[in-house]
Order: sequence, then C-alpha cells, then structure tokens
Amino acid sequence: MITPGLLTDLAGFALLIPPIRRAVGRWLTRRLQARFVTAVSSGWRGPAEHDKIIDVRVIDPDQFRPEDREE
Repeated sequence: MITPGLLTDLAGFALLIPPIRRAVGRWLTRRLQARFVTAVSSGWRGPAEHDKIIDVRVIDPDQFRPEDREE
C-alpha cells in the first residue's frame, strides 16, 4: 500500500514543476491526438424532414370520463 501512494505523490509533486508539466502535457497531447480523429462539420442542417411529432394533452384525472377517450 505504501508504493502506489508514494508513486502517485511523486508524480503529483513532479507535475508542480512547470517544465515537467509542459513536457508531460506535450507528450499526452501527442499520444491522445494519435488515438482520436477530428471531424469538421459543414454546419447544422436543421431538423430532418421526417421527424415524428407527438402531441400530448394533459388531462385532469378529476374531469376524465372514459367515454371521452380517443382511440
């Protein structure tokens, strides 16, 4: 239990030093850019033509009568 805590503490203290932090940041940036693909969109085209619209009515349970039900 001492070793993992000691290693993370040392890494944390090392990242407090700006040159080490910049080097780690550059390394991490290069490493992550190699794993992710960046896509550029041509813009938002608005809603699709065939979007479904659901109309909802709120019915007061005290005023609800079963014969008023739409099928």
